[in-house]
Amino acid sequence: MSPIFSVFISGKTYLLNVILQYVAHVNQSSIASCFTGSGASLLLNGATCHKSFGLPLILDKNITSELRPGSNKAKSLRAADIIIIDEVSMVHKFYIDLINKLLQSTSDNTNAFGNKLLIGTGDFRQTLPIRPGSSNAAMKKSTINHSKVFVSNTVTHALIFFFLTFVTWFFHFYQLS
Repeated sequence: MSPIFSVFISGKTYLLNVILQYVAHVNQSSIASCFTGSGASLLLNGATCHKSFGLPLILDKNITSELRPGSNKAKSLRAADIIIIDEVSMVHKFYIDLINKLLQSTSDNTNAFGNKLLIGTGDFRQTLPIRPGSSNAAMKKSTINHSKVFVSNTVTHALIFFFLTFVTWFFHFYQLS
């Protein structure tokens, strides 16, 4: 197994924390979140997605964020250059679409996720978004790749570009430490 391959299948939290340290090192702002509290506690300055984005606990198609436009949290979202969502495979597509709208409104930018660099990590073979009474097929259709924002080709191209940029960036930083 090559070293590059092994980086991407183990040590995910370590890698995310390296990214967060680098972002701080170059004086950029980041937000680290995870869908679970235990996962968020492992990230530098991590918080749950519910806290970071004001996600409501009750999930339905017409959900809205509990963040107020002038709040400190909204200002943090506006200032963030990079946003990390760990365990994104657990996040329901309605939450992803809400996060997209929230970042667009706080950033005054209609591009996907308010033109913020979004780093989503997770394993779709582990845990999908769970809703009581849902079938396996319904759970699969509720994942991030079925959200409105990810259906667009623009996001796909941005993800491919990000992956190439990230690999270069990571190995550059790795050589600096």
